[in-house]
Amino acid sequence: MRPAKWLSLVLAFLLLPALAGCGKTGGEGGPDGVGRPGTAGTNWPGASGIDRKLTTAYNAFGMKLLLEISEQEKHGGSVLLSPSSIAVALSMTMNGARADTLKEMSETIAGGMSPEDVNESNETLLKLLASEDPKVRVHAAQSLWAREGKPFHDEFLQTNERFYDARIEQLDFDDPGAVDTINDWVKQQTEGAIDRLIEGPIDKSTVMFLLQAIYFKGDWKTPFPEAATSMQPFRLEDGTTADVPLMSRQNELFDYLRGEGFQAVKLPYGDGRWSMIVALPDDEKTGLAGLLPQLAADPSVWTTGYEQMEGSVWLPKFRLESELELRDALKAMGMPTAFNPSLADLSGMADVPPNLYIFSVRHKSFIDVNETGTEASAATSVEVRDESARIGEPFVLRADRPFFFAIMEESSGTIVFAGTMYDPSASPDR
Repeated sequence: MRPAKWLSLVLAFLLLPALAGCGKTGGEGGPDGVGRPGTAGTNWPGASGIDRKLTTAYNAFGMKLLLEISEQEKHGGSVLLSPSSIAVALSMTMNGARADTLKEMSETIAGGMSPEDVNESNETLLKLLASEDPKVRVHAAQSLWAREGKPFHDEFLQTNERFYDARIEQLDFDDPGAVDTINDWVKQQTEGAIDRLIEGPIDKSTVMFLLQAIYFKGDWKTPFPEAATSMQPFRLEDGTTADVPLMSRQNELFDYLRGEGFQAVKLPYGDGRWSMIVALPDDEKTGLAGLLPQLAADPSVWTTGYEQMEGSVWLPKFRLESELELRDALKAMGMPTAFNPSLADLSGMADVPPNLYIFSVRHKSFIDVNETGTEASAATSVEVRDESARIGEPFVLRADRPFFFAIMEESSGTIVFAGTMYDPSASPDR
């Protein structure tokens, strides 16, 4: 990848643990005795306890979500998300879902797996995320924040506590300090990178927030020399260029993939359990927008099949923050019932009626990539509301066009006057 080629390419990346399907290869200095190029890293302690069906489903879910958001945005802007954070938050919520709501959520997020199987695999996955590599720090945490006085089923709470090690708290949501309490938890779990996920005041109909937070900080297995970084033009989607600091490593061994219509490279952190994958489209006309559907259709085409090759890599230093409301994207992906106040079935959470439904899935993320490594964090909030307490969005009735009016006696319901108004300016003077 020569610097000139970066003039016409847009960067796409996804950060994945080797244990979740990216694989541990023997690049960057030769075979290391663990795994082989293009295979999943099953030799990590405890990795065999993960159901590969779940990690495959999570990867597919994450890429389809990225594609859906990109298509909805339609502005060619950079997007960042953590598939694992979103999937885990929704998996905790799924423990309260029943009937069609459960079926849609399971098929959308977990490839149709049962909540029981999802819980067991997630328990193993979350334990494995805790890195023992001195050059990589990973921290994942889950929590449930319930409205004080609202009873929830013990089985629902205990399941999330057992399999997700979720902190469970009751709060007075009417207290202005409740928002700060929840956000302080997010800030602590993300090392201060995300300091505000929940916005106040909390709606009167909100009964629970289900949260997931993840923090990652990893040093490259082989750093980019700072002296090799220089300002270079980066070609944007509209054909213009912007000067960016471009890092480089030249004439070294890399785990490289020549795919159909794209090329990709793995850049490992620490002992190689975690890697960043950078994929670049070949077609400069269709660009990244033309490649994303292919990557989303089958993530295995870019997570496996890497071989050691000598080459050179140029990668921009960059920082990116993203704030997303995922409700519309998730509905479009196949789980609309969970968001329907009348049709959602979350009766596994609490007694109904009143009915419970997902009002919002909010996601914030951050990443900083430089010569020494990467710092990234993400947090997801699933907001559950109670239909009976729903007041609705503030409305606006602006009678600045023809309207109907009437005067009614309320106790009897008698309409005493009725009329239509088409032109108030024509009102006669008195």
